[in-house]
Amino acid sequence: MPIQPGASENEQEFISRCMSEETNTYPQDQAYAICKSKWDTNMGAVKMSGENKFVKSLNFYEAKLAAISLEKNGINLAAYPWDECIADQTDRYGEDAAPRICGWIKSNYGGGE
Repeated sequence: MPIQPGASENEQEFISRCMSEETNTYPQDQAYAICKSKWDTNMGAVKMSGENKFVKSLNFYEAKLAAISLEKNGINLAAYPWDECIADQTDRYGEDAAPRICGWIKSNYGGGE
């Protein structure tokens, strides 16, 4: 069953719980990006306000747009290697957004060790 934030969890509690599950499958840096992406996607909209909401929403939409673009270019996202994803997305969206985008891709498509 996919890990989702609990209604009473704060971000730190969720990421800690999520990391304990995801690090069984992924290295710690990838697990963190996946968990952060899940938090932002599932709970972020509830907790965000003002300009911060726009920035976090933009990262979510950047991730979706990146995934759509990659699929259109014939990339199998389930097999997209983490290091290649980080390099590609850093070039396109910057160093801060790349782990979130790759985490979102990995949490939605899996694979890609």
